[in-house]
Amino acid sequence: MNKTTATQLKDGKFAVAGKGVMEASAGLSLVPTGAIQLTIGGDVLTLPATAVVPAKRSFSVKATELSATGIPAAGVGAATVYELPITLTVPTADGTNTFNTVIELKRASDATTKWAR
Repeated sequence: MNKTTATQLKDGKFAVAGKGVMEASAGLSLVPTGAIQLTIGGDVLTLPATAVVPAKRSFSVKATELSATGIPAAGVGAATVYELPITLTVPTADGTNTFNTVIELKRASDATTKWAR
């Protein structure tokens, strides 16, 4: 993901947004044939195939009410850097493609509820 943000919501859960480039092997367009599975930390979501735009080789996602990301809540002494694991599993006519990454999120202070990459 080229750009990723996370925001702690008032109820303590998180909203995570991200966008990036996604290609099949040899730089070909990736055309999903079904629902895409997105795992953010410990939260598992199902996205429509339209989350990936084959012509642009890109994707964009925003998920809210996430409770199992592992992102530290704001508070005295809380971490200001967090490595967020993300996995995308995309079914295609040629088989399933799995993309794994770890995003290093940072925030300005332990009291800040907004994270960015």
